[in-house]
Parts: sequence; C-alpha cells; structure tokens
Amino acid sequence: MLPSKSFEPEVISKKPKRFYFPDININYSFSTLEKIAKDKGVNFKQGDIVIADNPRKNRRKVYRKTNDGDVLVYALLNKDNKFIPLKHKERLESRSMLGYFEY
Repeated sequence: MLPSKSFEPEVISKKPKRFYFPDININYSFSTLEKIAKDKGVNFKQGDIVIADNPRKNRRKVYRKTNDGDVLVYALLNKDNKFIPLKHKERLESRSMLGYFEY
C-alpha cells in the first residue's frame, strides 16, 4: 500500500539530505522505493539517503544509490530499543554495510 499523497517525509539532515519515511512497507523493491522517494523530492544523484520504517516501527530499511549501484541495509529493533543491522544471507565478509552511510 503506497502512502497517501499528503504524506511528507521528514528531512533529518542536509549535505546530503537524509529523508525519513514512516509507515512504509519495507518489502518494496528498489524501484518502488526509489520512485516513492523521487516523488517526494529525494535526489539520489546528490547522495540523498532514505530511511524507512514499517508501520510497527520494528523494522527499518536504509537505501542509498552509489556510483557502483544500490546499497540497502535492513535493521531490526531489539529488546533494548536499538536498531541492529541484519546481515545479508549471501554476504561472507564481516565488513558492515553501514560504511556506505557516513553521516
């Protein structure tokens, strides 16, 4: 289910901007999430980052486009109320994907 047209993300940083999208189906594909983000003013060419939470606020998806492709990090809210990045099933090296999201 796509957000209503009145929905506006919250800009939480600039240079590049980071956009927070609450209540998003985090199972959306790259292309769907990218389309929603672009419709709301996200400029991936300037390094903008999208942070999306599901309606229950217990799962998060962070999305950024780079020159090499798309970077996506999934996170789960743990019992201490902190988001823990989930490791990709096929990823063998231990380097965190969070390095692609420098603040």
